[in-house]
Amino acid sequence: MEPCITGDIGTPDVVIVIPARNEAARITRCLNALAAQQACDHLALAVILVVNNTDDETVRIAHDGKPAYLALCTISYDDPRGGNVGLARRLGFELASAQAPRCETLLTTDADCEVADDWVSTAVSSLRRFDALCGQVQLIAQEARALPQVFFERGGIEHDYLQASMELCHLLAPDPTNPFPHHGQCAGANLAFRASAYGAIGGFQPIPLGEDRDITRRLKLDGYRVRHSEKLLVNASCRLSGRAAGGMADAIRTRIGSANPSLDSALFSYRDTVALYQREHTFAPVWPPAAQKLIPLAADEASRDFSKLQDLVSCLRDEPSVAARHAVMRSLALAAA
Repeated sequence: MEPCITGDIGTPDVVIVIPARNEAARITRCLNALAAQQACDHLALAVILVVNNTDDETVRIAHDGKPAYLALCTISYDDPRGGNVGLARRLGFELASAQAPRCETLLTTDADCEVADDWVSTAVSSLRRFDALCGQVQLIAQEARALPQVFFERGGIEHDYLQASMELCHLLAPDPTNPFPHHGQCAGANLAFRASAYGAIGGFQPIPLGEDRDITRRLKLDGYRVRHSEKLLVNASCRLSGRAAGGMADAIRTRIGSANPSLDSALFSYRDTVALYQREHTFAPVWPPAAQKLIPLAADEASRDFSKLQDLVSCLRDEPSVAARHAVMRSLALAAA
């Protein structure tokens, strides 16, 4: 696996890493959205496109169609083990460090996404106060309108269970960087880092799925200020044929096609949720929790457990201090013993 590097990023103020695999149909829109950034007037932007296991014209189309003032470098390689988005992001940021060691602002998105008009400027200003940003990912509106209504109906229990789970985490370990409520997302399609923080924790792990949540947890556990930002916005594709197994496309397809779809991997049954927070950091959890289960939580089980989770959250809300909430969790552990 010897990568082929084409192009040069120069001396940018901001580097944006984008993994891509067979993205010839979408890469131009992705790059055009980046090139249209308002920040281009006073910030030099560079894109590193990491193209793996591709058999279409992604690289050629990217170089031929990019605006002249957008610096673009591509890393192309074939991995016989298959696509690995964690490795792709890691290789992109390694090249950024080698070619632009003084660049302190690093961002990453996906090739099927279109960033908001102020994406870069929002990241740059916010990173003056935070070490990393987890932005919000929304569906491309035009594509979302083509999804069947059942997709949105089946998303209701996941949304409610997610909100209760995040509030439970907040009540047990309030994070001053992220007052609750916050969106809680940490998707690779919308992340930003100070280069110093990114390097200090060793960067992305070369794993095929969950590299975004893994790096978010490690940053938080090492004491870095990680903000779940509502202002940093990216619009993502709703396509049903994705590039990463277990990724967003698979989740959308499963929710549409299954009457009892699996929910987000950050969600646990009531029993497993209580057990997780009793084990982890002495009742001081970090969001998102580490995925420790082999069988995902299904919608039916979440519906059955939701009232118990709500009751626990309500009980903890009534406690006057974090220490008192920890005592409640200890009492639950004793009762279960």
